[in-house]
Amino acid sequence: MAEDDDRFSTVYIDSIKLRAERYRLRAEVDAERQQARRIRSELQSARERTWIFRQRPEDL
Repeated sequence: MAEDDDRFSTVYIDSIKLRAERYRLRAEVDAERQQARRIRSELQSARERTWIFRQRPEDL
């Protein structure tokens, strides 16, 4: 019986560790996605500024 309790405790602790790792990885992925969105937005803004700069006054 004690062996079953030890096995249950080990499995339970491992599941908690895995859940914590999943949340950590999810937060890491979310942070990377946010950074990618910010970079894409900055690139888009730079493209738009470049396009405006290249236009002749009569084209604007």
